[in-house]
Amino acid sequence: MLGEDHPDTLTTRNNLASWRGEAGDVAGAVEAYVDLLEHMVRVLGEDHPDTLTTRSNLARWRAGAGDAAGAVEAYVDLLEHMVRVLGEDHPHTLTTRSNLARWRGDTGDVAGAVETYAELLADRVRVLGEDHPDTLATRSNLAYWRGEAGDVAGAVEASAELLAHKVRVLGEEHPYTFATRSSLADLRGRAGDVAGAVEASAELLADRVRVLGEDHLDTLATRSDLADLRGRAGDVAGAVEASAELLADRVRVLGEDHLDTLATRSDLAYWRGRAGDVAGAVEAFTDLLEHMVRVLGEDHPHTLTTRSRLADLRAGAGDAAGAVEAYVHLLEHMVRVLGEDHPHTLTTRSNLASCLGWTGRAAAAAEACAEVLEHMVRVLGEDHPHTLTTRSNLAYWRGETGDAAGAAEVYEQLLAARRRLVGEHHPDAIVAWGSLAHWRGQAGDAAGAATLNEQLLEHMVRLLGEDHPHVEVIRRNLAHWRNQAT
Repeated sequence: MLGEDHPDTLTTRNNLASWRGEAGDVAGAVEAYVDLLEHMVRVLGEDHPDTLTTRSNLARWRAGAGDAAGAVEAYVDLLEHMVRVLGEDHPHTLTTRSNLARWRGDTGDVAGAVETYAELLADRVRVLGEDHPDTLATRSNLAYWRGEAGDVAGAVEASAELLAHKVRVLGEEHPYTFATRSSLADLRGRAGDVAGAVEASAELLADRVRVLGEDHLDTLATRSDLADLRGRAGDVAGAVEASAELLADRVRVLGEDHLDTLATRSDLAYWRGRAGDVAGAVEAFTDLLEHMVRVLGEDHPHTLTTRSRLADLRAGAGDAAGAVEAYVHLLEHMVRVLGEDHPHTLTTRSNLASCLGWTGRAAAAAEACAEVLEHMVRVLGEDHPHTLTTRSNLAYWRGETGDAAGAAEVYEQLLAARRRLVGEHHPDAIVAWGSLAHWRGQAGDAAGAATLNEQLLEHMVRLLGEDHPHVEVIRRNLAHWRNQAT
């Protein structure tokens, strides 16, 4: 007998905890690592390499259990020990900083993730060099979290720079180069260049088919991305057709219950709804949700995404009451699984707020929008796209309650932000400009409304020409408010 404190016994306990997690008993793995860490600290000491490894494993399995906040706490604790024992520049220390950055982002602290990855990138360039795989991985992660933080243009720029590095270091056909091309296409689409994103994704698909084959997982993933981009570019029928073909191939290659197959069923249902077959889409999402709960569980991210899409579809189809019910149920899951501050939780709260208004409860919608806006400003920042959308919703619902002055006040703030972030030529800025003019007039300031419409008319004539239908609408609005001001 070796006894409880023998190194081989401790190693066996570590292996048992790991295999528990791999077998799906993630909670059991966390519990086992907590007990093992306490034992190792007592037997080996805080700074023993095996103790540090156990701390790292505990953080990993906390993350695997969906406890992003617990993972952040564990990685912060581990990092403190690693810096003291191994030093700032040790590879294990740098890896722990990368893990900490990732889980900060997953808790909703996207600004913290960007900051941590930016600091880590500088250190990895200094320690490892520009071309080291870990440096390239950090560039990729930084670009991703910039996009999540709302700086999509910055993310596109960072991904383009990363792609140039990867082509030079790894070659045109390396899997990591392909992965960066995929990310860059997605970011271009999010930045508004959907046509360019479709073209880039189609080129990537041709290269992956040639290098990897038709049935490779990465090839199938690119087909999924391309179908989505086609739909976003306005080719909804093409997105439906491409998703249906992809579903048949994923069922054949991966099986009915694979995550990717389930995700494709979700995409197909979504695009069916966008194509006008709302009843068919609702039925497909309902069947899929039942399947996902059985295969993945209530709290799996894919299950939550499907609940969200079903709620969105109901809202878009005019079933506001059904959407409210679906969002309330979804929000309960998201708060429990992701936490109050996660971006997905905040987006769901914002959607729920608007749906309350569509059921006829404009005052409740305005109040809920104000609450979630305050939360978003604190967590995501003033300039995040989700924050701006919620600010727009708040202005709308204030107007619907009859609070014209309150609506005008919020639209004024929104217009200033839109002009600063995307420029006054952007459609979002123009919509805010017109809305501000409308609500200024409704609040009794007809002269102010006329002035705003006059400025907007001059701007739109310059952009679109004298005869554009939008210009004619603004011209009529200007005449109306000039008449009211006299």
